[in-house]
Amino acid sequence: MWSDSHAVYLSLPDRVKEKINGATTTHDYRGFRATQRSIGISEESLAALEVDVPFGVTHPVVRTHPQTGKQALYLHPSFIRHDSFVGPDGVQYEKEESKKFLAYLLQQHYRPEPQCRWSYKLHDLVMWE
Repeated sequence: MWSDSHAVYLSLPDRVKEKINGATTTHDYRGFRATQRSIGISEESLAALEVDVPFGVTHPVVRTHPQTGKQALYLHPSFIRHDSFVGPDGVQYEKEESKKFLAYLLQQHYRPEPQCRWSYKLHDLVMWE
């Protein structure tokens, strides 16, 4: 199953787009790392990841594709700090307000309209850009 982040962005009400265009969140892989540890990924591999990828990288909530100019949500529930939303005016949302708003944005990917669902068969090759 895939979800089209551009279609999700287009489906948002204008008032929501105004809140997220120019907004940022902090991406942090510590939750991902905990999951990797729980499935047996070695501490050496995890330590190497920490050297290569810093904690707390700020990214825009909306990314623009460099060739097409299409805008899309740039969020992943395992990587964003759910309490890190900073509006386009530079003001950080309160912790609970940030969590609630980001949960709303993430939930938009779970609607069937922007999704592609595929039932794999032998020799299938499926690509999504």
